[in-house]
Amino acid sequence: MIDVRALRENPEPARASQRARGANPGLVDEIIEADAARREALQAFETLRATQKEVSKSVGRASKEERPAILAKAKELAEQVKAAEAAANAADAEAARLLSGFSAGSAEELEATLPMTEAQSLRIHLARRADGTVAVLAWQTVPAQGEDAPAEADPLPVFDGTLPAG
Repeated sequence: MIDVRALRENPEPARASQRARGANPGLVDEIIEADAARREALQAFETLRATQKEVSKSVGRASKEERPAILAKAKELAEQVKAAEAAANAADAEAARLLSGFSAGSAEELEATLPMTEAQSLRIHLARRADGTVAVLAWQTVPAQGEDAPAEADPLPVFDGTLPAG
C-alpha cells in the first residue's frame, strides 16, 4: 500500500517510478489532488456534524419560543450533514480508486531496457499474474544505447525461462 502522506511530501520518486514503468506520471498529481479533496470533504463533514450535535443539545435547553427556530436549524443542518457525508464518501472512493490504480500499475506487461554499465543494458519483459505477482518472461543483455554508448559485441541470447537440455 502506498503511503499517501509520503507521496504528498515527496512526490518525485513516485513520478520517476511511473515514468520508469512507462505509466502516466501525472497519476501521482491526480492522487495528491484527490487526497486533498478527500481531506477537505471529510473536514467539512466533521465540522457540520459537530455543529449539528451542538444545535441538537441546545433544543432541550431552549425556551418554547426558541424551540421551533432551533428545530428548523437542526433539520437544515441534518440535510447539510447528509450531503457533506455523501461528498466525503465520494471523494474517499475516488481517492481510493486512483490509489489502487497507482499501486497496481496500469500495464499487464512491461518491456523495458535498463542500463547496467556504460556498455551494456538489460532488456527485460515482465508480466503481472492474476494473483498480483510479477513474472519475468524473458531477459537479455544488449549493447547500451545512446550517443555515449561504446561499441559492443553481440548481445547475449534471450533467456526465456527454459534451461538447455543436458
